[in-house]
Amino acid sequence: VRESAALALGLLGGAAAEEALVAIATNKRAGQKMVGTDHEVDTALRAHAAIALGLATKRAGGSSRAVDTLVQLAFERHASNEIVLSAMVALGWSGDIRAVPRVLEIARSTEDDLVRAYAVTALGRLGDRASLSAVIAILGDKSAHARRSAAVALGTLATPVDAKAIEALRQVAADDTDAMTRGSALVAIGEIGGIPQETWLASMMASDDDHTSTFAALSLGLAAGTSRK
Repeated sequence: VRESAALALGLLGGAAAEEALVAIATNKRAGQKMVGTDHEVDTALRAHAAIALGLATKRAGGSSRAVDTLVQLAFERHASNEIVLSAMVALGWSGDIRAVPRVLEIARSTEDDLVRAYAVTALGRLGDRASLSAVIAILGDKSAHARRSAAVALGTLATPVDAKAIEALRQVAADDTDAMTRGSALVAIGEIGGIPQETWLASMMASDDDHTSTFAALSLGLAAGTSRK
């Protein structure tokens, strides 16, 4: 019930809701009192409060305080991964490009493969094309999680004129050792769209690999829909 109430506060937004969510997410005394405990706020509830802050920022234009709090949680050294990952999701949902430099820092520096992947996904959701080159570079990451996220993010960030992004995605789609990363790259190319991408995807449908040909067909449908728009 408390977790649902936290999400409801995020949907409502406003200064009072933001103040409550910040207190809960950061485990402040005021937040502990609010949820009826004399000890630390439950990890899952803190994670829900972080997600709710992202919702509040997206829906009502949250303050820099909300973004700063989410960045703080994402960098929290001893935080549960649940809180860190929720903060990353929330930063992506917030749509607030003030978060981009710090999210980029996490994507480039953290040794945790899953956190790095979530950070890259957040970059895609934030939609700042200034991060395009950094996301292309992460297509070469050692972690399949991060490479998949980079492909998904490029499907959002790149356009048909971004030749470097498209070439990098084609290479991943053809050569990556991880099948789901190849599929993610194909889908990203479909989302980017454009006649050259449609032609290339049509050629990939002839692949001897069933996984590749199936994703190429799906992606060709996406590309056709993008072109009509």
